[in-house]
Amino acid sequence: MGAKKDKPRSSVSKIMKEVEGEEAPLSPEWAKEIKRRVREMESPIRYIITSALSRRFVFYYNVSTDTFAVNNPEQGTLFKRQEVAACVAEILGPGYAVVKFTIRNGVLKRLSPYQYRLGNSRRKKLQR
Repeated sequence: MGAKKDKPRSSVSKIMKEVEGEEAPLSPEWAKEIKRRVREMESPIRYIITSALSRRFVFYYNVSTDTFAVNNPEQGTLFKRQEVAACVAEILGPGYAVVKFTIRNGVLKRLSPYQYRLGNSRRKKLQR
């Protein structure tokens, strides 16, 4: 009466306990792949495609509507994998960068700097 059940500490241990109950044992490669996928799922790191004209005007790309949100990263598409975000940015063309964000307690926070399209150097005067 009142016996405590063993509670797994994380999703990885939950999955491994469920997997251990199966009839056929998993290969070490497959168990490693499952652990990697769970780690990736639990990671708070996300990537957003941006186009920053200046500090005041940063555009965040939304894939589903093919539009940009101005100065509002919550309306941009969050990618789990940097490689996928980089491929989409490459398809969009030059001037787009992938910026690293994290989600903690429902708040989106930027981790890497923006890459500005216009650059920080002064424009050269045209010679007439």
